[in-house]
Amino acid sequence: MLSVDRTQSYSRQWSQEFRLQSDFDGPFNFNLGANFLKFKIDENYYVFNNVFTAIAEEQYNLSDGFAGQPPQPCAKGSTDGCIYIDPNRLGRIDGQGHNYFRSDNNARTLSTAVFADTYWKLVDDLKLTVGLRYTRDRKITTPTPSQLLLGPSGQAGTGAGYVNYGYPTSPQIRQHWSEPTGRLVLDWSPQTSFTDSTLLYASYARGYVAGGTNSPGMDIDPTLLAYTPNAATFKPEFVNAFELGTKNIMAGGKLSLDADVFYYDYRNYQVSQIVNRGTVNENFDAKTWGAEVQAAWQPTRNFRADASLGLLHTRLSKNQYSIDQMNLTNGDPDWVVVKPFVQAAQACIAPRDDVAKLISGISSATSSAYVYLAALCSATSSLVQGGYSPGSLYSQLTGVVYDPRTAPNGGAGIATDVGGNELPNAPHDTYSLGAQYTFFWGNSDLILRGDFYHQGPSWARVYNDSVDRMRGWSNTNLSLTYEHPENDLSVQFYVKNVFDKAPITGTFLNSSDSGLTTNVFTLDPRIIGLSIRKGFY
Repeated sequence: MLSVDRTQSYSRQWSQEFRLQSDFDGPFNFNLGANFLKFKIDENYYVFNNVFTAIAEEQYNLSDGFAGQPPQPCAKGSTDGCIYIDPNRLGRIDGQGHNYFRSDNNARTLSTAVFADTYWKLVDDLKLTVGLRYTRDRKITTPTPSQLLLGPSGQAGTGAGYVNYGYPTSPQIRQHWSEPTGRLVLDWSPQTSFTDSTLLYASYARGYVAGGTNSPGMDIDPTLLAYTPNAATFKPEFVNAFELGTKNIMAGGKLSLDADVFYYDYRNYQVSQIVNRGTVNENFDAKTWGAEVQAAWQPTRNFRADASLGLLHTRLSKNQYSIDQMNLTNGDPDWVVVKPFVQAAQACIAPRDDVAKLISGISSATSSAYVYLAALCSATSSLVQGGYSPGSLYSQLTGVVYDPRTAPNGGAGIATDVGGNELPNAPHDTYSLGAQYTFFWGNSDLILRGDFYHQGPSWARVYNDSVDRMRGWSNTNLSLTYEHPENDLSVQFYVKNVFDKAPITGTFLNSSDSGLTTNVFTLDPRIIGLSIRKGFY
């Protein structure tokens, strides 16, 4: 088996922002502005696999065999149930074949906003900032459903689609949102005996992220094959953010110390996963809270050290549900997971007793046993020559006619309550340490620096299953930099990931037709490099 992925993308963006900022001597100042964004993307993602082509070629035998003819290549626009195979090399495909997976992302975004900040000096050491923003977002998406191994049912009765050639588009999805957001900040700069300068602040901000469209999924005929399509769109995300913090300079400027605590209340927090060969964004209500501390110490002109610490906790709100692709039955012993026909991407669930009756009526040596079981995921639960007939494929063996559309979530699985779970990629603790020493050579500097970063364990998915647990990891970088400010010249020798570690820093789970494989992201291996920068006046 040989598999190759390929992505082609063309995008274009135009943006502009205007600002008018005052600089009055009095207690009041302002910042007014407007921005505009226009973005367009046309992206194609392909997955080629010689097994896909072998399966498509097998349909020649099915379609022509039913007609009593020797196998012939599938013609464009054929209605005999065959699958068109792109005859070109990978570098010159026509993009219309159904012997590979093709996903199109064709979208346009238009975003405009106006905003204003006002700054009021209430007294000498107290300032109030009030900010407002009004955003209008418009998105237009042209869905192009995938067509892997799909064709009209025809005489072969295996197509489960509508066309055997090309990728027809669905009607455009138009979305628009108009949302006001803003912030309120109170800054206090008291005089203290133990600091050179101190700032205490309290802030509230309301934020917004536009929604969008999910991947369009497959162009399957639902009367021929069970298919629970993904939601076409997902909702915008909102957050109410509260923060208390302080910034301090001490010891005559040698020491700085910043700290803050925060609480974020999210509505419709956006989390993505792969379902039915497409990206699906789900919305959850969630809360995050924590604290951050940053410090920098420079006791001499040559030496500087800095450190940071972050503490974070996250929780999904109660009574929120999602289907875990790794646990479709959600532990219910009355249901089992069944593989579908090859055209479908996701497995389905079926009653345990029905599956047991079906298995008991099928000889293990029967080559068509898979077809009988796969029919449980078919909307009609049957496959016969020349077309489909509800329940007839295995009802004679079991006396039971099962329609997955009557199962939980149309047979897609039993939803899991994720309320109280933690958000993905949210470690409880992170910290970093850094130090540098500068050698002064006349008008030049030589800086030796080292940095260390560590983050604790976290979860890869909202389900917080044991398979989702990602271990904590750390990383060390070193650099030696020569700088000549007068000539605007810098030369840096660096080593990234000094100890050549390869921790998993993130993952995503693929569809069940890929065996629920997991793509993982790791740190880059040890990189040794030399960087030279020269500025010209």
